Amino acid sequence: MATSDDNKVLVQRFWLGVFNDRNLALVDQLLSDNYTFNGYHNTKAQVKAFAQSIWTSWPDAHFTILDMLAEGDKVALRYTITGTLKDNGHKQETMATNIVTVTNGLGVSNWQTGGEMEDVPSPSAGAKVKVT
Repeated sequence: MATSDDNKVLVQRFWLGVFNDRNLALVDQLLSDNYTFNGYHNTKAQVKAFAQSIWTSWPDAHFTILDMLAEGDKVALRYTITGTLKDNGHKQETMATNIVTVTNGLGVSNWQTGGEMEDVPSPSAGAKVKVT
């Protein structure tokens, strides 16, 4: 049986490996076929497409994990995403918190708050900007 620390290692490997190292093979290796995001089933192809959409919008996107806590099968992480918007060259940053459930060495669910593209502050007057 995996420990909380094992689960933290798995989540960190996924987060940094997929989003920073752009290793999409980790999606196949570390997510369950029944993976859900915010309660909705997501195929591995959908997760890969999501990662690629980040790189399309922010070619230099970089994720930095600020905090990780684990208890049992749950891992919580708080992180920032920084990058330069492809469309206008503005540097931007957003922050999110996720709770990932790990079962049998695979991510099975992920609940996220924040970190959506519309949460990214605009360089002007703190307004929100939606990146598509």
